[in-house]
Amino acid sequence: MEQYKLKVYISGPMSGLDPNEVQRRFNSAELRLQAMGYEPINPADISHLQFDYDQMMEIDLKILSYCDGIYMLKGWKDSFGAQMELQYAVMKQHFVMYEEESEAVNVK
Repeated sequence: MEQYKLKVYISGPMSGLDPNEVQRRFNSAELRLQAMGYEPINPADISHLQFDYDQMMEIDLKILSYCDGIYMLKGWKDSFGAQMELQYAVMKQHFVMYEEESEAVNVK
């Protein structure tokens, strides 16, 4: 039987940024989380779908609801969507990790 890996949702700024740079940053975080033994959930993989902002946030929060934790990329404080995702994760009692090592890591 395969061992369960904690699912960690990657959150960070996307809107208004270069899509290639967004994909690069999220993919890099995905590899980092895999190396740490987590199962990363990368929302940048579905960001190309044709949904408006509110629909995309609804989809992202639904996906996040099935995760165990959230990984906040640098710049999350400047992203309304990432802030919403963090608030939702905290409400759901997910553990929280930050890309910026200077920030405290809150693990459930």
